[in-house]
Amino acid sequence: VCIKLDSSGKSNECSVKPLNDQWSKASDFPAINQDYSGSKNTFVYAATSSGHRRALPHFPFDMVVKLNTADNPVQTWSVGSRRRFIGEPIFVPKGTTEEEDDGYILVVEVSNHHSIPKIHSSFLVKNINFFYMICLVKKKES
Repeated sequence: VCIKLDSSGKSNECSVKPLNDQWSKASDFPAINQDYSGSKNTFVYAATSSGHRRALPHFPFDMVVKLNTADNPVQTWSVGSRRRFIGEPIFVPKGTTEEEDDGYILVVEVSNHHSIPKIHSSFLVKNINFFYMICLVKKKES
């Protein structure tokens, strides 16, 4: 959404355009680097679905997408299984850095696969530039 205001604060123009011309799948829980909140940012991270399930192709989410709003490239990371799902992605910057996308994505993964006797969850930390796993924390079985 773009809203242009004049010097008195009145709206002169309001428009809606896609974040990325290359991405058309349903997505939710958008996240950005909060250091760029309130200013024009380039990268948006969101939960989305791979579309593998016939009954519910857009839910539950099993993928994280990184949208580049300036150049339009798209990066995705998937849990890779039809019985594993993710929660809301959270972006955490690496600290004092000049790159907007220099940080990590934190995401909770839930598995309900038939080979696992109980539903279990994991906490994943992903390097956002290359989408590789940094850390996996699993709940200890009781």
